[in-house]
Amino acid sequence: MIDHAASSSAGELLVSIGIPTYNRADLLDRRLENVLGQTYQNLEVIVSDNASPNPEVARVVQKWCSRDTRVKSFRQTTNIGATGNFLFVMDQAVGEYFAWAADDDEWDKDYIEITVSGIGAAQLYMPSAAVWYIKSGEQSPLNLPNLNTTDGHYHNAKRFFENAQPSIIYGLHKLSEIKKSMPRTAFDLSDVLVVYKAVLGGGVITGGPSEYRAGFPEETYVVKPFGRLGSTHKLSYRAALAGCLFATFKSENLYFYQRVILAAAVVRLIFRTADHLARTYPDVARSHHLLLSRVMMQLDRTKVQLRRLYFWR
Repeated sequence: MIDHAASSSAGELLVSIGIPTYNRADLLDRRLENVLGQTYQNLEVIVSDNASPNPEVARVVQKWCSRDTRVKSFRQTTNIGATGNFLFVMDQAVGEYFAWAADDDEWDKDYIEITVSGIGAAQLYMPSAAVWYIKSGEQSPLNLPNLNTTDGHYHNAKRFFENAQPSIIYGLHKLSEIKKSMPRTAFDLSDVLVVYKAVLGGGVITGGPSEYRAGFPEETYVVKPFGRLGSTHKLSYRAALAGCLFATFKSENLYFYQRVILAAAVVRLIFRTADHLARTYPDVARSHHLLLSRVMMQLDRTKVQLRRLYFWR
């Protein structure tokens, strides 16, 4: 067994890595090798098996626990749902920083080293990202919004709403901040809300030399709405809309007119996303896309009027 605690560089802050997993032994094995092979050594790797029926999952976890003292394993006695499992690994973390490592994703070898050295005073850092299709091996870069801690909360929020990439949530977080901002219940677009709250809070940084790759089994993607485990559920954006609006008007880092403009941007983003998904995935969407299109047109007109009123550019 390797004890990395003794070999970690002096002064390295502890980084907690949470791996929620369910029934995918081969992907978990590959992901653990990827995480434990990081150039940054001072890690705690928290694996939570969400009551997988496949016994190979337990064997993979045991193999890596016997090889590396940094691995901490938990097995749920009953399935607590995907969101419950994501929350569980975060709740066990004790490091200065935290990152989720989904079992079907992967990082460059220096991903944690780069993010720890680059996060500074920010709340969240995602250097670069790509989509990785596991079956074919094909990759496609993700165009992240240009976010930083120098241009101000308002301008960063505008950029985020122009390109609201939810995958930024898989960057490196300050653990104390993500524990405060992460919703305790599941809802659609909750990842967008988490990133937006970070933009308005301690700030988010994107851009850098190391890459996170979001894994997908196939080139086609099926949207899975949040709901009770095993229930039939339709897409719903009310919680995300309410959360983003509340964060906007609660923020002490914005002037009132900026809050009004960003509130309009919030509504437009949520409705635009809902409209797109309603048209693309009608089986899980509600029959409101035509109404949403009309609402978005009116929001565009309102945005122009607000620009004229407040001289926003």
